[in-house]
Amino acid sequence: MLSSISDQDSNDSYDVHLIGGYKDIPYEHKKWREGVSLTLCSKIIEVLFNNPAKFNIRTLHVLDHNTQYDEEGNAYRIFQGFIVATDSGSILPAHFHETTRGPDVMVREVRRNLCAGDSTWKHRLLDTYDTESDRYSIAPCYWDESVLGRVKHLLELSDEEFAKVYYYAPPVQIDHNYIRYLKSIVGYIVEHPNWKNVFPNGKPREFKRIPNGDWMAISMVATEDRVSRFRSQLKRFFNCIVRLKFKMLSMYHR
Repeated sequence: MLSSISDQDSNDSYDVHLIGGYKDIPYEHKKWREGVSLTLCSKIIEVLFNNPAKFNIRTLHVLDHNTQYDEEGNAYRIFQGFIVATDSGSILPAHFHETTRGPDVMVREVRRNLCAGDSTWKHRLLDTYDTESDRYSIAPCYWDESVLGRVKHLLELSDEEFAKVYYYAPPVQIDHNYIRYLKSIVGYIVEHPNWKNVFPNGKPREFKRIPNGDWMAISMVATEDRVSRFRSQLKRFFNCIVRLKFKMLSMYHR
């Protein structure tokens, strides 16, 4: 995605604002490297640093800066989402409806949350949305019987037990709505035990935007195009039949 906004031969610089991610695992914990936020933030900084373009990090509201604690010492985010007032540059907390997250959210979440150990990724940040073509391309990921067994076990846990497993080393504040959302992601694996049915022939799941602003699978778009062409051809065929019929009737009356 960075290649679409930066030219290697250009001296342009870009302002970057990184907001989100919190201290989901205490750094002193022996498994702190397994946390999501620190790993992701580090990777983003690495990608920006290694890019030939010049990036100026203007805001770095992540990890400790984006962490607050409840009365019991449980950590939770300050910013979960945000909007930017382009006229003033002000940044305000915001919540977005799930329908604004783009297509195939559940598959994308499964790939991000449960299949991050896929060795084919080679620790890369995976681009999903292509700004140039305005398309989503969700690369295939796989899960096996071992993953299926683990997720079935997770679904049997209470919210508190689930949080301990998912967050590795609480204290983090338990958001029951978020836990239900995570369980729905886990449940997707149970409902679709064979990854090959989700990614037929090992191909990405691709979506394009249609005129009304919604997203549609490219395979469905192609099918609709074929149906539309067939209907058009069928309409022309019937028009020809009608014209031929009138022509024959006029000849008969002569």
